[in-house]
Amino acid sequence: MVSDPCMRTSKTKYIIQLVILASLATCALLWIFAYDSDEYNVFRVAIEKVHGSDGVKHYVLRANTGPCTPFGMSSFHRKRLAVPVSANASYWIRNFICRSIPIDLPIKYPYVLASGQDLKPVYTSATPDARTALLQTKIVESYGVVVLSRVGFNLNHTRAVIYVELQYCGLCGGGQYYYLAKENGAWRVTDVCRYPDFLVVLSPRTSRPTVGQG
Repeated sequence: MVSDPCMRTSKTKYIIQLVILASLATCALLWIFAYDSDEYNVFRVAIEKVHGSDGVKHYVLRANTGPCTPFGMSSFHRKRLAVPVSANASYWIRNFICRSIPIDLPIKYPYVLASGQDLKPVYTSATPDARTALLQTKIVESYGVVVLSRVGFNLNHTRAVIYVELQYCGLCGGGQYYYLAKENGAWRVTDVCRYPDFLVVLSPRTSRPTVGQG
């Protein structure tokens, strides 16, 4: 039986199209999930900005990015910060799925990563074990846990937007969007748009956020 050359050609074209689509999908996934040097440096600037001049010498970071949502930035925050369409789209896509925070960020002071499982007993246990007690101490000394979103960039990586939150006691804290510009190779925050602050619980003796119970 002689095969039809037209059918062979059609099948070959179909396979080539599948290969091209698979390659494009792989590239898109790599773009979404991979961190690059710009994102590392925006993380650094955001962490140092949220702590400002509070005297903290080490940081506690949430181990995964967040918030992870299919909705992206609100229209109010987009307009308030004048975020470019490309940066907004980048932010939306990258924050669709949570990712682990890198362990080698180029920030000024050392930091520890705390997962949701690590943090739960910090805020709920009246008799924490030694590991939890140590994390409680670190959180109090660093004024809370920093939560970072993924960074949205414009097409030529000269503008960026990131959401940063400083959580004091699980549900207490405040968050803000930072809008950044890259000038002479360095990122800097050019505008800030806050979320409404939540209730902050402070220790009367130390004026620092308290964690845990008892």
